[in-house]
Amino acid sequence: MNVECTRLPSGLTVVTETMPHLESVALGTWIKSGARDETEGEHGIAHLLETVFGVELPRRLQIDFSRRVQVHTDATGGEVTAAQLWALFERTYLTGAAQDAASRGTVLASYRTGVGAGADTEPLTLVEYRSDDGSTAWAASRSDDGRPRQESNPQPSE
Repeated sequence: MNVECTRLPSGLTVVTETMPHLESVALGTWIKSGARDETEGEHGIAHLLETVFGVELPRRLQIDFSRRVQVHTDATGGEVTAAQLWALFERTYLTGAAQDAASRGTVLASYRTGVGAGADTEPLTLVEYRSDDGSTAWAASRSDDGRPRQESNPQPSE
């Protein structure tokens, strides 16, 4: 087997193998990208929501949401796309039921962030609250003041 590795001036590594008995060419491409090649701060669903939809989650909400994503993926037996993550976020935190519960509970923390990028950013308020039974939970609202507003599907930020 005659295998050669060549590093081009651009930094690209080219691996070739000569097979004189064949009259064809096969080409493969490997890109060092993905979870294996990301830094610690680039892992996980919070990073995905931030890079695709522009939504920054506080650490405690990241933990809460990742538990819910784990339950979802265990139940469905598959992986989730960024769009499916956002749909799960909406079903979990942007519902009227979650907002009503938050309005009846004791607010522990409130965070302002946004959905989207640039001039198209919509305000998003994240509220951590303690319910009547003493448990803590989260709710979200697409408004500056935490009150519900007509929902729409966000587009991934560029």
